[in-house]
Formats: sequence, C-alpha cells, structure tokens
Amino acid sequence: MKYKVVIPSAGIGARVGPYSKFMNKALISVGDKPAISRVIEKFNKKIPIIILIGFKGDMVKEVVSQLYPERKISFIEVNKYQGEGSGLGYSLLKAKKILQCPFIFIPNDTVIGSDKIDLNPNVHGNWAAYYKKTKKDNYNSEIFRTIELDEDRSKVTSITGKGTLNKNIYVGISGIKDYKSFWKFMDEKEATIVGEAYGLNRLKNIKAVKILQWFDCGSLSSLQIAKEYFLNKEFNILEKEDEAIWFIEDKVVKFSVEKSFISDRVKRTQYIPKEFLPKIIESKSYSYKYKKVPGEVISNNFNPSLVSKLLDSCEKNLWSKKQKITKKTVKICCEFYKDKTYERLDKYLKRFEQVDRGIEINGKHALSVKELLDNLNWKSICENPVWANFHGDFHNENIIYSKKDNFTLLDWRQNFGTKNYEFGDVYYDLSKLNHGFLVSHELVAEGKYSVNEITSEKVSINICQKPNLIECQKTFFDWCKLNGYDEDKINIITALIFVNISGLHESPYSRYLFLLGQSMLSKFS
Repeated sequence: MKYKVVIPSAGIGARVGPYSKFMNKALISVGDKPAISRVIEKFNKKIPIIILIGFKGDMVKEVVSQLYPERKISFIEVNKYQGEGSGLGYSLLKAKKILQCPFIFIPNDTVIGSDKIDLNPNVHGNWAAYYKKTKKDNYNSEIFRTIELDEDRSKVTSITGKGTLNKNIYVGISGIKDYKSFWKFMDEKEATIVGEAYGLNRLKNIKAVKILQWFDCGSLSSLQIAKEYFLNKEFNILEKEDEAIWFIEDKVVKFSVEKSFISDRVKRTQYIPKEFLPKIIESKSYSYKYKKVPGEVISNNFNPSLVSKLLDSCEKNLWSKKQKITKKTVKICCEFYKDKTYERLDKYLKRFEQVDRGIEINGKHALSVKELLDNLNWKSICENPVWANFHGDFHNENIIYSKKDNFTLLDWRQNFGTKNYEFGDVYYDLSKLNHGFLVSHELVAEGKYSVNEITSEKVSINICQKPNLIECQKTFFDWCKLNGYDEDKINIITALIFVNISGLHESPYSRYLFLLGQSMLSKFS
C-alpha cells in the first residue's frame, strides 16, 4: 500500500524571530537550500507530498514548485493559522480528506542529518522519532514534548507534554499506519491545539525510532547550528533577511520577498550582453531559476592577471555602451548615492537601535556618519558619473570564470534607481569590486573579522586579508588610473557601499561594515 508525507507550513514561526519577518520559516536558508528542501529531500521522489500553507503561503507554493517540478507535491491552504481556534491540529485536519492512507508527519523546521526517516508505515507500523539529549548539545528538553519508552526502548508508551524532565525529546516526526483511528481521535476538540501528538498518543503499539542527528530549525540557537553544519564552502554567500540564493542539483534559484525585485532583475537581462549572463530557465513572482554555470567563482583564484582580463573584457563589452550625462542622470545619481545612503543609515540605526556618533576607530577619530555624509562633495559624485551599461553588484563572488577566459556575471542589480534599467554609473561597478578586495566573504563566513568595543568612544575593527586580494587591488587601481578612473572617488563610493549594506546583514557583521564605512569616509571629510 502507498503512503504519503504531510509537511505543515502554515504557522508564522514566532520562535525564529527576525527570520520569519518577511517569509515563512520553511524558506529560511539552511546552508544552500531552504529548510523545507532539507525535509523534502529525505524522502523518495515517488512519494506524494502534501504541504499545508498559510502564512506567506504563496511564497512557499511558488518556491517548492520551482525547486521540485518533477515531484508529486500538492498544497492545502489553511485559512486560520494564527489566533483563537488555530493550531497544528486544526491545520492537520485540513488534510484529513487527502490523507486517507498511511502517512508520515514531519514539520517544515525539523531537519535531520544522516538518519533515515523515509520509513514506510506499512512496513514499520505506527512510529515516533526521538532524540536523546546529551550534555554537549544546547537543547532544553523542558520546552519540547518528550517520549516515554518501554523497558527495551523499542516502543513508545506515551508522548508527554512540555515541561517534563526527560532526555528523550520527541522531534515531531511520526509514521501513521492506523490512519482511521488517528483521524477519529484528531476530531476531538482537544486535538486542535495539541496537534498530531494527541492522535498519536491514542494509538497502540508505536515503534520508537531514535534519531542521532537532529536540528530544530524552529529556534534561533539551533537554527544557527544547522546553518553552520550545512554551510556550502564552495559559495561564500552572506545571508540577507529578505532574499536568498539556493542550489538544487544543477539549478540555481534566486529568491526575494519583493516581487518588483525579481521582475526588474529579469527585465535587466535585456540590457546586459547575453555572453555575460546565465540563461534564465524560469521566472515567477518571487524567484527566477537558471542552470548552474560551469566554471569557478573568481574569488577562489583571483590573481592580478585575472583582474586585468576581467576589467578589459567589461570595459570592451559592458561599459563601452555609454550615454551622455543629463539633468535626469544627475538626479538619478543623487537619489541613488545620496538619498539612498541617508535612508539606509536610518534603517541601520533603527534596526540595531544604534546611536550615530563620533568615535575613535583603530586609534583615529571619525565624525558621526551623518556628519561625514553632510561634509561630502556630493557634486563630484553625482554630477560626474560614467553613465554606461552596468552590472550593479560587480563583486568577485558574483563572477564565474571558465578556463576559456569567459566571465559570467551573476546576481546583477535590478536597477540603478527606480525604473532605470539600462544605464548606471561604472564607478559603482568598480567600487563594488573594490569592496570585495577589502572584505572577503569567505573570511567573513569563517568569522575572521572582529569588532572590539573598547569603550563607548573607542572601538577597534579588523579583518584578515588574503595576500592575493591585496595584490589584486593594486592591479585594479593601476588599471583604473590607466583608464582614467579616479581612485579617491572609487574609495568614497566603496565607503558609501559599506554604510548602505550594513543594515542588510546580521550582527556583528553589520556593525563591522558600518564602522568600516565610517572609518573610510573620515579620510575624505
């Protein structure tokens, strides 16, 4: 007899705080995939999957459908996923009609490592999975349901409520063979809030399945452990709260909570030379997908010769399409550089509840960022751009290099100012590349940077720098000088970039970026 898998994904995910502010917790990145992928991929591709959706359900439906078009996955909408009358039991009952067969229940935030959980209930009968707490893990068993076992630890005698001092934590995964009895019990009023544990507790002869590697991605502390465990060291992608890049087999999916972000990205492919771009296979409201590009991220093997080849190629084939500067151009630059930076400054200060003040950074005094911005020569920045075709996020982690001397540019910016798609400032591209020489995403991911708050008025910041990137930066500025680009202007815009992106990342990296931008700007005040 066949069986199915049901994954509840309707709730708002309050336990993961800021991560679920913009998206359903099923889409939180765990390594190079969303959490729900770590669940789906534990099961045979032929097994039908039912996903219960509610909060940000359209995002979940779109992403899962795009990631797994070959799988048989259906979605059931839960109209009441928060407030009075809602609960896991209520959500699960929405699937009662379609689950008139043996099935496996697994939450969207329960990630399992190497353990096998594709356990056919027809073969294994009713079963419930548990993890035995150890002294080394960070789990507090009192906040989870736990499992009581019989003498030989092969059967579950009961699933207890939260607050029990028991080391056997119920991880929320179960197999239901006696589905008719289960649904009969789930129709009782008490089951609405309790969830599947209520019906499971009433069944007889439940096999105990011990899990050795469990990540509770529904809590902040355990989620971070899972992120580190599943980290893909091939790609140094720094996480953002409202967008992500995921890798599924030979496909890459770019996701954003903003529909205009995706539609504008797709629109911009009309203006960037085709030889520089991956071919988009599919685009939807919140995501687009393309085939993984052969080659290597340029940051893995950046050297001075490669810097020159890259810059020469872009100067000839990308930035060569130029347009004269007009009043409209100047207005766009003022909005993009000046207005946006002040807005991003406010965003950073509000998000992290910081006070913008003058401070000593690495032994040198710097005015507040607001004062530094007020003192900048905005006229030289906004009135003298090199207005041309552009990439927009010209960072070494976004550039793939093949042995045939081909460069593929990934993660291009969706616009240069509102609804401005074709042209932008080449200085911004150059500054983005420069920012990659100063801050290596690989070293950031490894934690090889520091922010030491000595006093309220003194701070030291530091980051390891790769010798090859120091050499590359020298070659970069030599090339810029040879081709008529202003080094000081590039450094000023680079500092603005650090201030701009500081509010988009998590602490303490956000603090490091902010202080680095403040320190660099102080040299030009």
